[in-house]
Amino acid sequence: MGKGRTMELLRNKRTGKALAIALALILLMAYTPMCASASSSLSEPEGVYASVAASRVSIHWTKVPGAKYYQVRMGRDGSSKWKVFPKTRALSYKPTVPNNDLRLFQVRAYAGGRYSDWSEAVFASKADKITLTGDSEMTDTLGGFYQASLPDYYDNGDQEFRWYINGQLISDAYSKNKACSFPTGTNTLEVYARNGMHAKMTVKCEIKMSGGKFFTEFGYACSNDYLINNSKYDAAVRKQLTIGGQDVYIGEPEADVEATFGSNYVTKASGTDYVWHIYNAESNQGQMLFAGIKAGKVQALYTNAIGWAYKDSIYSFSDGYEGYYDGYMTDKRNDSGAYITMYGDKYNSGRVYGIKIEKTADRYLTYQDYSKAKGVDLIGMPTAEQQAALEDFADEEIYLVNSMRVRANNVNYVNVSNRNMLVKDAVNMGYAEEWAGILAERNGYISHSGGYNRGENVAYNSYAIMDPISALNQFYEEISSETTGHRNNILLQLQANYPTKMGCSFKISASNNIYVVEEFN
Repeated sequence: MGKGRTMELLRNKRTGKALAIALALILLMAYTPMCASASSSLSEPEGVYASVAASRVSIHWTKVPGAKYYQVRMGRDGSSKWKVFPKTRALSYKPTVPNNDLRLFQVRAYAGGRYSDWSEAVFASKADKITLTGDSEMTDTLGGFYQASLPDYYDNGDQEFRWYINGQLISDAYSKNKACSFPTGTNTLEVYARNGMHAKMTVKCEIKMSGGKFFTEFGYACSNDYLINNSKYDAAVRKQLTIGGQDVYIGEPEADVEATFGSNYVTKASGTDYVWHIYNAESNQGQMLFAGIKAGKVQALYTNAIGWAYKDSIYSFSDGYEGYYDGYMTDKRNDSGAYITMYGDKYNSGRVYGIKIEKTADRYLTYQDYSKAKGVDLIGMPTAEQQAALEDFADEEIYLVNSMRVRANNVNYVNVSNRNMLVKDAVNMGYAEEWAGILAERNGYISHSGGYNRGENVAYNSYAIMDPISALNQFYEEISSETTGHRNNILLQLQANYPTKMGCSFKISASNNIYVVEEFN
């Protein structure tokens, strides 16, 4: 309890000013040691290490018991100046590092108004890479001796590597060097450091004849044929989305996504053959991310996070981009190795608010062919599975509504910047399910309920048109509907405390029409 608060309570009890001051000083003296050691009660992060991929530094650490957030700072060796980055819930962070300068980094934990001490410092430059060399020569055996190393400011543990020849692990053990044997022809030698960094080179082995004898000519096809560290992160080819300074890309392993964004996500059906992992679904909705996971890798991404950015080998887009739209105000492109759909807001000069990126498949000529093939057959699945998927879509719709309300607050849309985040509510869910069910039974009939005395959105689509069925498609149609009624229910704050709650339901009729009802109050 602070000094000012202690005195206020004592005065309220009419104990007198002198007694208030005396007791306040006693309490302050008694609690000063605890306050001074508050940071020590939260352990500093351990296991801190750096890695570099595609000229981006990543700082990693292990979980601190009781910590709610972590914070990274960056400085120069010998300088007292530090740049402190925003807090994160994840166990890694990608700071923006200028130029190719060598910088040092520290991490601290945070919980309940308390910070831990800063961790031990680690050094990194965004120019860091693995040096891979060999001393192969003409020999009668198909082999050579190779060494790998990182800059000497990396820990000894990071200076040991796993070795692969043509994609096959040579040994489970980590080592700084390795005797390698190759088959004839062109081979690939790769190394992976403990911190995840990676390098590879091409090695050619040929059988030749000289003086009537065969011998092996062994050597580099190109002695400097190094690819960018950790080629899966190659910035020249990857389809990368950046949210709040953190990167995620198509093909990224699920474990790497969790290392960057944390494990606090919800899993929901996508309407396709991957499962959405949704980050910031129920808090910090202004930085919401949908990551579509299949077979342990990212197959699709969606976000309408404030300040998002996207980049691949051809395109570079960012939040607010003015695109080239089809009749549904979406901008679709597929000539950079990804299907890109950008969602424009026709009530905001057509500026893009959200983007979806999906892994391409060569066998599909058009995006429509792709989406139809990837779409899950909701009609043909068992009733229980269909119902679970539709309930997931309803939850996603609520997440999308709230994330759009955050965006509206951020730009002071219609001069309002204090919209509530709407809470999924059993009463509103019941009304939405009841009316959506009635519409599905009537099949072909569409109207508002008229009896619930609350804000209501009602939508109808043919299954054949809305293929695949998804909350993203449904939400887009509502926010960009021809009339502003649906949009107003989603975005307007009609009173200081209205709306605060929401319910949503998706239903499919006997003839495969889709009915969606949203209730607000």
